Amino acid sequence: MSTDERTAVPARRRYRAALSLPADPSDEELARDWTLSAADKVEIQGCRGDDNRLRFALQLCVLRLYGRFLTTYDTVPLRIVNHLGRQLALPPVLLLDPVPWPATDSEYQQRLRDYLGYQSFGPSIQTTLEQQLTRQARDGMSGEQLFTQAQDLLRAWQVIPPAQSTVERLVASIAARAQDTLFEDITAQLPLTLCQTIDRLLTVPESTHRSPLFYLKAYPPEATPPALLTYLEREQLLRSMGVGAITLRGVCGLPP
Repeated sequence: MSTDERTAVPARRRYRAALSLPADPSDEELARDWTLSAADKVEIQGCRGDDNRLRFALQLCVLRLYGRFLTTYDTVPLRIVNHLGRQLALPPVLLLDPVPWPATDSEYQQRLRDYLGYQSFGPSIQTTLEQQLTRQARDGMSGEQLFTQAQDLLRAWQVIPPAQSTVERLVASIAARAQDTLFEDITAQLPLTLCQTIDRLLTVPESTHRSPLFYLKAYPPEATPPALLTYLEREQLLRSMGVGAITLRGVCGLPP
């Protein structure tokens, strides 16, 4: 399994977050986020039937607010639905049914893209997104921050994002490549003798089943005289290796 594939598995668990609407929006939230303009209402009237007009109005506000479409209508709060309905002079509803014909949903989504000026996620957008995220990953941005940044950039560019898993895999791949580049940059600055010493520290003797590096990384135990002596010896070992001369120039945004 490649580094990208190993990184992608936890990334999907960590970053995945479904689009959720406010369960009980306040009057201020309804006025701010769910108010239809005169032009919106004209566009909505092109839909066939009251239910389709409600769904279209809902998707219009969701796309404008979140930068993507709802994938289900099951959990849409009725307070939002009926607030939109009142603006369209439609009777209150107790349930917003799913679209009976997928083709209708696809048609309406394309109309909304055209109306709000959104574009689809394609190769050129992906290339630009990768370039932006790669620069930020090399400056030390975490995978979770990269994922949030990807969503923010797509929304700012008015691009309909691809499937969530696609964005997750893209972010995981960029984070993994940036980590590999970081290790390569650090290694390039280390003297050959130090690299050879580190290799020896990674060797696991059969008698201990632990590498010397494991003991250097271990958290200090209780401050007893033998433990203090042991850690002083390890500190002298690190000094003798020359780790104090490591500068990491040009790594993670540090000046060259």
